[in-house]
This record gives sequence, structure tokens and C-alpha cells, in this order.
Amino acid sequence: SKNVQIDYAKLRLPTGSSPAAEIARLKPQVDDCNGFFGENPNAAEGQLLRDSKAKRELPSNLVSVLNTLDPGEMAPLGTDAVVMLCGRSEAEPDAEARDQLAQQLFIQRLESFADGYLSELRANAVIRRP
Repeated sequence: SKNVQIDYAKLRLPTGSSPAAEIARLKPQVDDCNGFFGENPNAAEGQLLRDSKAKRELPSNLVSVLNTLDPGEMAPLGTDAVVMLCGRSEAEPDAEARDQLAQQLFIQRLESFADGYLSELRANAVIRRP
């Protein structure tokens, strides 16, 4: 579904670090995103990120990795990062889109009533020629 919201955490690794080695280090201690942060208390600013975005707003390489994961699982992202899926959820359609849809349905229904009334008027009309 296109309204899927993805919650994920990403750890950028220092140059020369191996994502596979980092996953092997974290896996025994970490089973959710809170633990992911707890195991990296000294991460520099911008090195550790947690975000929740609509799937369509994420880069395709990140989406392709996250699609293979269950919540709490980690995977390498390229050669310099580790990503963990925190969760997926269906995003609620925004209120504006819902209001637009309701208005479209109302207009369709009104047009239908108008067409029916016009047909009834034509059927009951008596046309006289002078």
C-alpha cells in the first residue's frame, strides 16, 4: 500500500568499520530500536538517526533494504551504515484528502438527483404547438 509509514533507525559507521561486524556486535544485545540507541550512547551528532516517514518519501535503496526486514532486525546499508526497522504502519489518509473525497461524492450525488429531476420534468411535460 502506498500509505505505509516506516519507522527506522540508522547508524552511520566510522570510516573503515564493517557493517557486518557491527551487526554481529549488536545482535546479541539489541532487539528493538530503543536498544539500538542504548548500545550507541557515544554516537556523534548525526551519526545515529531515528525517523518515521511515508515509504514514498524514502530513497529506493533504503526502502529495498527495509522491505526485507521484520521489526527489530538489522541489515547493512551500503558499506558505511547499519539500519534497523522499528516498525511499519498504515498512515491515515490526511483530513484534507478525506474532505475532498466527501465533497466529490456529495457533488456526484447532487448531479444524480438533478439528472433524475430533469428526466421527470421532461417525462411530465406537455408540449403544444400553436
